[in-house]
Amino acid sequence: MGTKVEKMYKLREACEILRVSKKTIYRWEKAGKIKCVRTPGNHRLIPESEISRILSIKPEKLEKERKIEDKKEKKDVIKPKTFQKVTVSREEILNALQPTSMVQRSAFSDLISTIVTLRQFTTVDLMSRARCPESIVKLFCDQMEKLGYLRKIDENKYELTVEVKT
Repeated sequence: MGTKVEKMYKLREACEILRVSKKTIYRWEKAGKIKCVRTPGNHRLIPESEISRILSIKPEKLEKERKIEDKKEKKDVIKPKTFQKVTVSREEILNALQPTSMVQRSAFSDLISTIVTLRQFTTVDLMSRARCPESIVKLFCDQMEKLGYLRKIDENKYELTVEVKT
């Protein structure tokens, strides 16, 4: 059986995803808060698992949170009806998504801007345009679909089902 190679991000890419400076990554590495892999040329590469960990996205934690969220009744979430376009503000969407950190909130905000522009998109479109790792994009799309803001057209293609106030 083959082993899956983890995606590695260059320092610059990791900085963009995490919305921090290179110096912050250097300090985190020195303090042991992030693990970097060094290339033969002594450049830093950051594994996707480290980026996800910093963004507080752990699959088992997410699954547990999703089950809890399914049980809760969401009174403040506006769910669109299939026959009517609902208009919501990006702040309402962000609050409904309940990001676990400010970094995740910032990533979700960038993803909202991207989907408002595209209207129909694939997860690959979002990953490249918003420069977010696949795990963040999938989490975002799953939550947006669950809230009724996105509709899945096929395996990886989505459509925005609401109007977003700018």
